Amino acid sequence: MSTKSTIAHGENFHFYHEVLDDDYVYLELETTQFEVRFGRVMLPIPIHIWESIRHLGGAQMDLADKQDNELLAMVESEVDQRIAEYQQAIGQEPDRAGLLSFIGCLPYGGADSPRTDQVHRGMEYFQHKRQRQREVRSLVAAIRKCAPTAEASGEIMGGTSVFPDTRVPVQTLLDYLKAGDTIDEFLRGFPTVTREHVIAFLERAATLAVQDG
Repeated sequence: MSTKSTIAHGENFHFYHEVLDDDYVYLELETTQFEVRFGRVMLPIPIHIWESIRHLGGAQMDLADKQDNELLAMVESEVDQRIAEYQQAIGQEPDRAGLLSFIGCLPYGGADSPRTDQVHRGMEYFQHKRQRQREVRSLVAAIRKCAPTAEASGEIMGGTSVFPDTRVPVQTLLDYLKAGDTIDEFLRGFPTVTREHVIAFLERAATLAVQDG
């Protein structure tokens, strides 16, 4: 039985989650090009595959902002529903009762367990999951704070900061400006970049320059 949950796949790649593993996504790539050093692996990803998967596989953050009372309401609703479905199955479809008792057992235990036990177990499960989501969100924020140029430009391609949804390096804009060209001249040369992205990048760069000064 496979534990892989496919996010995307193609002729020579497989992008997936492992069941019960919320901390990683995995990319299986048919290639002979890679570099391995102690504690480090470099794997070139073909650009067409990267463009296919880069918007996928995002971390779930649906619990990060929920308070305990909201978690409790969610847990109680789900527990009540699974108990009702289980009891209905006992009376109408006894053969399905065992399966229904098993579904949802990871967060709640068996559907035949007392309601208070299921609610208590569910709260512990989702509070732990909420804490992990908050940790992930903090890690993402810390990485973005340490890489302000990447944050301002929006994306990274092959280690180079680029403007969002383009393959235009932000360094190209700086080269234009250093040469005395205007923003309009840059935009005419690179129509996939928007004026809003240029202004956002320059404002961010100016803010960092003031902070560093």
